[in-house]
Amino acid sequence: MIIPLIITVVFGVSVLSLWIYALLDWNKNTVFAGWSRIAWLVIIILGPVGGAVAYFSAKRHVLKFSEPDPARLGRLLSKGP
Repeated sequence: MIIPLIITVVFGVSVLSLWIYALLDWNKNTVFAGWSRIAWLVIIILGPVGGAVAYFSAKRHVLKFSEPDPARLGRLLSKGP
């Protein structure tokens, strides 16, 4: 009977840690701005696990495609019309 309790506590602490980390990360980063920033806060608060995972996925996607790869940019600029 003690094993399910331990598993439940470990899972609960993990979920709470992920949720708090997402809120702290949301607070310090400026990847999103304006209404999208507020929308991400609502998503993180209302869906602790899914919201945090979605936030980190979206943040990674935005960061990946917001700054061009220097090697790719060099190849694109070196090609003439």
